[in-house]
Amino acid sequence: MQKKPLVSIITPCHNSEAFLNRLLDSILSQTYPCVEMFAVDNDSTDKTADIIKSYIPKFQNRGYKLTYIHQDDLGPSSAIQTGLRVISGEYLLMPDSDDYYNTVYALEKWVDVFQSLSSDYAIVRCRLQFVNEDGLVATTVTKETGDENLFEDCLFGINNYCFAPINYMVKVSTLKELTGMEIFNAYNFGQQRQICVPLYYEYKAYTILEPLACYLVRKKSVSHGDYAKYPIQKTLYARKEEYIDSIFKCLRSMPATLRQKLRNEFLRQEVKNITIRAINTQAFDDLSQYCDDYQKYQGQLLSLKLLVFQYRLKQLIKSVLNRQ
Repeated sequence: MQKKPLVSIITPCHNSEAFLNRLLDSILSQTYPCVEMFAVDNDSTDKTADIIKSYIPKFQNRGYKLTYIHQDDLGPSSAIQTGLRVISGEYLLMPDSDDYYNTVYALEKWVDVFQSLSSDYAIVRCRLQFVNEDGLVATTVTKETGDENLFEDCLFGINNYCFAPINYMVKVSTLKELTGMEIFNAYNFGQQRQICVPLYYEYKAYTILEPLACYLVRKKSVSHGDYAKYPIQKTLYARKEEYIDSIFKCLRSMPATLRQKLRNEFLRQEVKNITIRAINTQAFDDLSQYCDDYQKYQGQLLSLKLLVFQYRLKQLIKSVLNRQ
């Protein structure tokens, strides 16, 4: 009997003791037989390391391989980068430590779909079930469609594009071809856009219209905690040019004029986003810099000033209503 392709799993972990077991158990329950997993611990101070190590014999008994890697707390993208350098699978999954697979056939279905597709496809994704951390109550399901061309959806975060990494499987050979298995590393920069945008430009994506995984909505998660606050977002914004350039350098077949156009469009969007955050936190001293940046990226200054006016007006109306 022909051996099945190996699936590699990389999971960044940081103080994950409260929920990591759900992910590990959901992997152990899979019907798919060939799995290697790298749990990259970003210097956790709780029992994350002990939990991972306790699962190593369980994975061995299942015929899987689980490897524990410890490193300094350099953020999720650094953990993914560490994993990319050691994986040996044909396909790659990158679930966060608080998410989990809600069907025992998730991996098998992903691989079966990939095996049925032509070489034009580099990503297979699925729909995602959102689950509240209180009681694991299922709420909404994402509404991905069968669209095969997701380059701009991912680049600009439009059309309800979901950035949760658990519901994407990537063909490793195409990732290696386009990125050399190297991604931009900076604390709190997500890895999903960096990995998927080059693949979407050169290849197609296939969508399984079924939720094969659960996304745990937590108040203290990276995306819902300090990460969302203005000071951290301002720090991230300062490196947005580096970030987007690291992605576009992988798009070697893209014409230079189109690259510059999309780069400016992405950066203008980032200026708008950080401007809104600055207004909402009353960091008005930063607005002149964002206006300069908007013009630098070929934006019409009047457009940004209208945005500022709109949000300032909302603040004033809200303030008046609160006094009544």
